[in-house]
Amino acid sequence: MIAMQNGCICCTLREDLLVEITNISKSGKFDYIIIESTGISEPMQVAETFVLTSEDFKNQAAPNGLTSLESVARLDTCVTVVDATSIFGYFENSKFIDEEFADEGKRDATEGAEESEDNEAAVTVADVANPDRTVVDLLVDQIEFSNVIILNKKDCVAPETLQKAIGLLRRLNPNAEIIPTNFSQVPLQKVLNTKSFDYEKAANSPGWLLSLQERHVPETEEYGISSFIYRRRRPFHPKRLFDLVVRYFMVLEYGHEAEEEADGEESDEESDEEGDSHMDSGDDAGATAPKSDGVEASKGDEDDKRLQERVIRERLAAKKESVFANVFRSKGFFWLATRPDMMGEWAQAGTILSVKPTQAWYASMPPGTADEEPEAKDGADMDVAESEEWKKVFATAEDCGGDAEEAELVGDRRQELVFIGDLSSAVAGVAVPKEELIRLLDACLVTDEEWAAVKEGMVELASARAAKIAEIRALKAAQEERRRRREEERAKQKKSKHKKSRKQRETQEDEDEESIIDEDDIELDLPEVLQQMEDPWESWEVTGHEDHDHGEDGECMLTD
Repeated sequence: MIAMQNGCICCTLREDLLVEITNISKSGKFDYIIIESTGISEPMQVAETFVLTSEDFKNQAAPNGLTSLESVARLDTCVTVVDATSIFGYFENSKFIDEEFADEGKRDATEGAEESEDNEAAVTVADVANPDRTVVDLLVDQIEFSNVIILNKKDCVAPETLQKAIGLLRRLNPNAEIIPTNFSQVPLQKVLNTKSFDYEKAANSPGWLLSLQERHVPETEEYGISSFIYRRRRPFHPKRLFDLVVRYFMVLEYGHEAEEEADGEESDEESDEEGDSHMDSGDDAGATAPKSDGVEASKGDEDDKRLQERVIRERLAAKKESVFANVFRSKGFFWLATRPDMMGEWAQAGTILSVKPTQAWYASMPPGTADEEPEAKDGADMDVAESEEWKKVFATAEDCGGDAEEAELVGDRRQELVFIGDLSSAVAGVAVPKEELIRLLDACLVTDEEWAAVKEGMVELASARAAKIAEIRALKAAQEERRRRREEERAKQKKSKHKKSRKQRETQEDEDEESIIDEDDIELDLPEVLQQMEDPWESWEVTGHEDHDHGEDGECMLTD
């Protein structure tokens, strides 16, 4: 057995994992390797170690010229063990990883210090996982990525609870094999040399994603657990949606103020300043400093911890008495009226709801900008299946009440959220929770009058962006023309042997060069008609148009 300490194999020890597996493979002494990671590691990142090439690892050299771990070892199976006695309890857990496993981290650090010559290298929870992730979020990720799930302690729960757990796991990951057991006793052939793991399939196996892709029937119920997709072609009013979610969830807002540096590393100062989680009062929508009942504090302070615990208890109690009580998981994309260009990502597990910007809606990109391909909307350069899938994301006149102009303006903007849970059992006096969920979400959409104003703002914003892009392209064209002429002049000078000095040439080039912003970096003021809408969502910009995917690296605000 090889113990890898002072870090985590999904991040800080990734290079060590590469080296150890390569050495074991080349020794020729073993046929199979079992990697047992910590309970707070991220399986997708471990699996990436096998499929990524050496060029994909920043600041890490491949051992002995290795180009890919796949060339010496095949990732055979990814197994997640789930405790049947605590799975539903975790969906009521609102703690962050560093809070839940603080004692374990201290113990590991002490043991690591005793075994390490360098005491400063001892492992902590912060080393092995992003401490700003919540426990339930990590649990769901581990379930959704595995291809074999061992549901342990099956005899320790009632038969109906076991069946409900199986139903939930099946809904979270329809492609995984679920094995109920005691003492984690399973036939070896179920977990060893199965040849069943496929990285691409695992990355696309979450039940919510399969539902959006319509690759399995979401409405069917299994052991009391079902799912449905909420789809609409109107934006949410930011204030009404905010008021709804903060009533029942602890809301984590991830922004993108903390840009990653070119080498993929942030300074300690930047991480300390922008990587923390904050509590923001729902009553003071414009506040970035945490306030609640007159108390102001930051994450980590004792007063803030007590405040956070109280708020969590209140949210948990409110959720239990609402139609969201048995919603275990929801995920998808959403559209805010005041963010007409930016797609929002919605990810809820238990009592935690995370929201963040992901990328620009394709419909907001003028032809030839960003990652948009002008031919894509017409299906050119795609096979029939890809073309049909692409067209599905764009609104039709039928989606917009017969209005073709509105459909073209809306484009791929949409609400598309998958809800997973016990959606048929009566709760909080509501006989059919699903219908009430739909009603509550519909009430957050803009009204007809508001929608007319939003469309006006969208047209204004699109026109302003198109004008700015035309200006940038004209400047770049003029700059390119100057460069062409300069090259011609140099060629003539070379032929006539009348050359300028190097210093003269460089001075001329400096004068000719202009600093022109990239089209993806355009920032525009939000149209006045949209600025008039009350918007409590403070953590991500309103009109940014870059293709963002910052996740946990961005600023995180814990909205209470």
